[in-house]
Amino acid sequence: MRMIPSLVTALAFTASIAALPGISLAKHGGIGPVVVTKTQIEAELAPCCGAPDPLEPGAEGEAERKTKSRNGVVGDDRFKAKVEIPVPSALGIVDLATALAADVRLLLSRSDSTLYAECMLVLTEIETELEDGVWETQAEYKVDVRRMLKRGVMVPKAVHGSCVDQTGTGTGLLHGVPDVRDGDLVLVSVDGTSILNGAFAVAD
Repeated sequence: MRMIPSLVTALAFTASIAALPGISLAKHGGIGPVVVTKTQIEAELAPCCGAPDPLEPGAEGEAERKTKSRNGVVGDDRFKAKVEIPVPSALGIVDLATALAADVRLLLSRSDSTLYAECMLVLTEIETELEDGVWETQAEYKVDVRRMLKRGVMVPKAVHGSCVDQTGTGTGLLHGVPDVRDGDLVLVSVDGTSILNGAFAVAD
């Protein structure tokens, strides 16, 4: 069966899009396919910044940004981070009262160390678990900010905590969601003392 050139071109386009990572085709009521693109970058946060050892080696965390677009239009943009700190810790967090009072922040910088956003984390849980035969308690802090497309307008939502622009121009944030990119740096501090750091990379 002989295929006309326009049909051959359409099939080739569909095959090339389907082969790209993070991109899929969905059915649509209108003419042509809907191209859905998903991106995710993440950072593992490791103890840092002590002399000679990290001030709180038992602390850990993670951060990520996810976006979802349809035909090039962002419909869902979300940034979240979680930090876990031992209780008691060398940071002065020894009980519920001190855990609630702790000022936990996450600083976001470009790869050249230019600061562009700062996020304030809130205490979401204090959990005690049995680890290797020893009971351990962790205070968990989170920031979770999002914006979603509703009726053509991006609507912001703060699930936990908040993020503010630090560029002085307002361009570092998208309706409360930091413009996190591949290669960006992240630093976590508690009451002004740096305890964790990491770098963002495209998720596997």
